[in-house]
Amino acid sequence: MNEQDFLKARLLGKLTASATHEFQNVLAIIKESAGLMEDVLAFTPMEDAEVLEQRLGMPLSTIKKQVARGVDLVSCLNGFAHSTDHVRCKVDVQVLVNNLLALSRRLAANTGVDLALEEKETPLYMETDAVQFQLCIYYALESLFSALPARSLITLSLEGSATLSAVTLCATHPDQPVPDDLSRIICREKAWEVLLEAARAIQVRPKANDTGVTLFMDS
Repeated sequence: MNEQDFLKARLLGKLTASATHEFQNVLAIIKESAGLMEDVLAFTPMEDAEVLEQRLGMPLSTIKKQVARGVDLVSCLNGFAHSTDHVRCKVDVQVLVNNLLALSRRLAANTGVDLALEEKETPLYMETDAVQFQLCIYYALESLFSALPARSLITLSLEGSATLSAVTLCATHPDQPVPDDLSRIICREKAWEVLLEAARAIQVRPKANDTGVTLFMDS
């Protein structure tokens, strides 16, 4: 296994572990809500139907939300798993990035950072190694995680008309500016070294700047 194959496998492991941990949380909340409903049913006289409906309303709503969240997580993980089906293929970049962010959100939250995507009305496509491309975006994110203060937001935006020309990762904070020397901090991160190596494999050119990172598509 060469280094890039190892990095792909490592990313798959990271995102799978993150998603399954979140899914365990989903199941735990559903279990707790179901237990609450059992208690309500056990201690509420059946003739008090209106009271019963009021008491069950909140746990039922919680269960519905968590089921929807679980379905989304599994769908994103399934999409990521299928991105390994072909070495190179045409991908809908917004769908790919959206799924990656959903799977990376817990890893970002562990460092106090949140993630967002500026969605475009029209889809952008590119032909690439989908896993390698996601590898580049993930390590661009990771290079920012430890460089930013807690409660920072990283917003990704996709540039281009019909085809993707660049992915921009812009960091902001609600109460303070991002570090003045952010680009220098990013370039010192181990994740930045990994990103540079991964990017060369698919002709992506990363550039650190004062607000984050831009990935230029040179292919």
